[in-house]
Amino acid sequence: MTARRAKVVPNRADALEFFEELGPYAPGGGRYTRADRYRDFRAVFADGGASPDQGRRVLWQLFEETRLFRTPIAPGDANLTYARIGKQEIGRWLLSVLTAPPGADTPPPVQTRNRAG
Repeated sequence: MTARRAKVVPNRADALEFFEELGPYAPGGGRYTRADRYRDFRAVFADGGASPDQGRRVLWQLFEETRLFRTPIAPGDANLTYARIGKQEIGRWLLSVLTAPPGADTPPPVQTRNRAG
C-alpha cells in the first residue's frame, strides 16, 4: 500500500478539520482487503509497533463503525436504533478525546464496574 502523508494532530480543537486530515487514510478503492484490516488492527491493538498510517486507518474504521455522521434510526427496529445510538456515543467519546486539548472540558475516563462484587 502507498503511504500517504498528512499531518494528523490528535489534540485539534476543530473536529471537521481533524476529519479532513484523517480522510486520506480511509481504506477504500477495493485495494484494502480483509487481510489488510486484520494486519492493521493486530498491529495497533495486539502486537504493538503499528505504523502511524496503520493507526490512522484503524481510527478511520472505528469512526466508520460508530456511524458518527449517519442517522442511527432503523425504521421499525427500536433495538437496532438503540444499538446504533450506543455506537455513536462511543464515536463521540473517541472524537472528544482526540480533539479536545488537555485541560478543556473533556469527558471523564470510562468507569468500569467489577462484576464480581
